Amino acid sequence: MHNSVSTGKANMDRLNLIFCAIVLELSKLTKEGVMKKWKCEVCGYIHDGDEVCDTCPKCGANSSQFTELDETATTLIERSRHTNALHAQLIDLARQIERVCEDGIKDALDPGCVTVFQKSLDASYIQMKLSMTEIQGHMAKGKWG
Repeated sequence: MHNSVSTGKANMDRLNLIFCAIVLELSKLTKEGVMKKWKCEVCGYIHDGDEVCDTCPKCGANSSQFTELDETATTLIERSRHTNALHAQLIDLARQIERVCEDGIKDALDPGCVTVFQKSLDASYIQMKLSMTEIQGHMAKGKWG
């Protein structure tokens, strides 16, 4: 059972790192130059490019279902991508701190160390949940893309 839990956690960690990398790359792309943004009115997918795509990669809607976003909306998406990438990094760091703390608690050199590791574990969990909640709020407000 322990091995399957460890394998599952390792897979989640890898997925989290992939997610972070994707979000960071999107963040970098938008900082290098502002691309036009097109929103699929069927599913909400945001396409980046000078031209609208032929079909939506998410729902298959044709190009007539896309609306070009104005400069304000485009800027908000770009800023949101950057901030969401920062939150994704915080989540990843909190997960790393969690693993270190769990190892320190298990090692249990002395009560003082265990206390420090436990407090750090608790704080990292709170930080992770704060960032996850903030990203969830961004998604609900359309601050994603």
